[in-house]
Amino acid sequence: MRTTAIVAAVFGLLVLGAVGFGRPALDRASPEGAAEAVGAERVPSLDEVLPLGEEDYREAAEAALLHADAYGTFRPGEAEGRYAERVRSAAALADVPDGPVLESIGACAERLDREGRETEGAAEIRAVSSLLADSVHFSIALTGVPVDGGAEVDLGVHEVLVILEGGEEWTVASSAPESGAAA
Repeated sequence: MRTTAIVAAVFGLLVLGAVGFGRPALDRASPEGAAEAVGAERVPSLDEVLPLGEEDYREAAEAALLHADAYGTFRPGEAEGRYAERVRSAAALADVPDGPVLESIGACAERLDREGRETEGAAEIRAVSSLLADSVHFSIALTGVPVDGGAEVDLGVHEVLVILEGGEEWTVASSAPESGAAA
């Protein structure tokens, strides 16, 4: 009986010791504990480390969406050249060597022409894969919405790169179907 009491006491001390020593380690494993462990003052807020402010981000997104919406706007019987011109003029294009790379035009025009319906573009930003002070790379879902109703035309997800030119205007530098995707 005395042996049982001693074993129980030793076991109890071991459990208390494990809880006592384990608690600080568990505290450091939580996000709050981790911040305390490295010092909260060393972890800047997200606003402090982002290279763009809210207004610049919105302007970049607006340029990308104006451009992307144009892909889904189509008139049956429209020449591909007219369609391409509408896409090119929807948002300012970047002044880059050899001009902006707009790979999505042909595939989207072909897909909408097969549908044979008048559509309006309805693009939606799905993700931002790169965010720098002078460029933003968006993943945007392109859709043509039939003006007379009916099923939307899914044109796939496309990558649209916008750049800040001269510190003043967000311009489209490239657009292309997402890797492995086709319109």
